[in-house]
Amino acid sequence: MLIKCPHCSAPVTLPKGQTSMECQYCHSLIREPAAPSVGQRSSVGGIAVAVGCLVVVLGVAVLFGVVPFFMFSRPSHSPPVAVSVPVVAAPLPAPVPAMPAPRSPVTKLTSFGEAGTGPGQLSHAVRVAVASDGAVFVAESNTGRVQKFTAQGAYVDVITLPPDALTKQLGVFGLSMDVKDHLFINRVGDVLVYDAKTLTLVRTVAGSYPDRYFHGGLDADATGHLFALTDHTGDIDLVTVDAKGKAVKRKRVNAKDVAVDGVGTKVLVGGELTVFDAKDEVVVKVGGVNGRAVALDGKGHVFVATGSTVEVFDLKGAKVQSLPVRADDLTLDAAHRLVTLSGSTVEVHEVELAP
Repeated sequence: MLIKCPHCSAPVTLPKGQTSMECQYCHSLIREPAAPSVGQRSSVGGIAVAVGCLVVVLGVAVLFGVVPFFMFSRPSHSPPVAVSVPVVAAPLPAPVPAMPAPRSPVTKLTSFGEAGTGPGQLSHAVRVAVASDGAVFVAESNTGRVQKFTAQGAYVDVITLPPDALTKQLGVFGLSMDVKDHLFINRVGDVLVYDAKTLTLVRTVAGSYPDRYFHGGLDADATGHLFALTDHTGDIDLVTVDAKGKAVKRKRVNAKDVAVDGVGTKVLVGGELTVFDAKDEVVVKVGGVNGRAVALDGKGHVFVATGSTVEVFDLKGAKVQSLPVRADDLTLDAAHRLVTLSGSTVEVHEVELAP
């Protein structure tokens, strides 16, 4: 049997009957190769037959221009199945709690008044004053009426003013109440003083045109002294009148209204706010305060009506607070409540000032 040496590949003849021999070239031991088993021969033969069949089929297909379907056909797939995926919304942020509205320093207690010329109605109301029992007096600028109301706003009675002797006008420029419930009315030219309880005329402080013509705001202290603004052909003076009606002081100013306290402090407003001490020395001036009316609470606070708001200052001129209250005129009652007049409406407010 001719076999190859597995080491040097030299052809070697294995003598018949021997199963091994020495290679005459490389002297390696050569053994007779084992015969393949039946299973191996069948497997190899089956593979050879299958390959041969495949070659024959491909050859026939190419010859006749047919491509077997299994070579290039796309595998079939099942259509996609729609799957519902639940949408989970992102959690909403927690709501931010609303900031509470700042507390108003003003609480309205009473409000009354309506436009008109009937009893209890107001026509061109310009000034307001309050008696010690809370009764409210409102003066009109063109009718000569000063009407009296209860603290709750019920109509009580009316004072009908006589016309001015010089001009025959009925206008009112100032209204004030002293601690003895005397009502001071700055009617054009003169000052008329009435008893607030009986509504009777007590006295008249006569003006004299053009030297002393009462034509502005006024206030009175506990001693009966009157502090009134007068017009001398366009020049404004602050005149102090004693209880007998005699002018004892005069000072040139620029103001529309004046307020005094029990120790002689005087505050004037107009284009500016000016504070005077008891000796009429200027303590402070604050510009840009377009005040229409002024009042003092005796606790060191100055209330100024500007029309749209009420501005509060201390006696050194520092601004304390701005109150959201419309006021053309204002005063304070015996309980230090703020009483305002705006148009045809009177309001009473409880005020809590900032510390």
